[in-house]
Amino acid sequence: MKKILAASLLAVALVGAGGTAAHAESAVVAGATDSNSTATTDPSSSTDPWDEIVTEDGTPVTVGDVPSDDTPSTGVPHPGTGDTTSSLCEGGVTSRKAREISTTFNVATGANSVVSGDRGVTLSISRTTVFSVAGTVSATASVSVSDVLTTVKQDVGVAVTVTKSGTSSSTGSWTVPKEMKRGQLQIGSVKHKGSVQAYVQNRNCKNVATGTAAAYNIPETGWNFHHVKLS
Repeated sequence: MKKILAASLLAVALVGAGGTAAHAESAVVAGATDSNSTATTDPSSSTDPWDEIVTEDGTPVTVGDVPSDDTPSTGVPHPGTGDTTSSLCEGGVTSRKAREISTTFNVATGANSVVSGDRGVTLSISRTTVFSVAGTVSATASVSVSDVLTTVKQDVGVAVTVTKSGTSSSTGSWTVPKEMKRGQLQIGSVKHKGSVQAYVQNRNCKNVATGTAAAYNIPETGWNFHHVKLS
């Protein structure tokens, strides 16, 4: 699985007297710049150990292609993959299955979602600025938008939404390491791409696909921060 990383940022700090770094949530100070643009580096191809994505509590996150898996996590077999009992079923029982294709990190829109600074400078994101990451769901007659959100949470194990918008509970504060000349902090969200298919159980106890699958490319409900080495 290839590694991709993510995050956005706001407000930065400067190295004060005595070589110590301070940070600000609402203003950009000496040694740092801010922007709403996406990262100048490609996290999907990065091999830099400092290039990482973390959650608001600092837990590392890895994103990338998702291996194909036909075994439903919810116990719903795919069409023709075995009887659930040795006797006939009543039939007509419906269910849904989410198939993930990939996860990616997307930088949020919003003022100062990306902040850059020199080594030793502490970068941070505002906890009062509203950021946003938009997603898409191609709902069908058999799979609604709410079906997609519920099924992804059940099968993939993460809470998702069509559009993530709001403030962050953490600044994602990060000091540019001495090993770098210049670094960048971003705020954003991990997006999940895949599809949700509806199934109906026949009288032979097998789940058969019904209708058209709904495609989705939607962000998680939590924020992530991306640490990037610029030089």
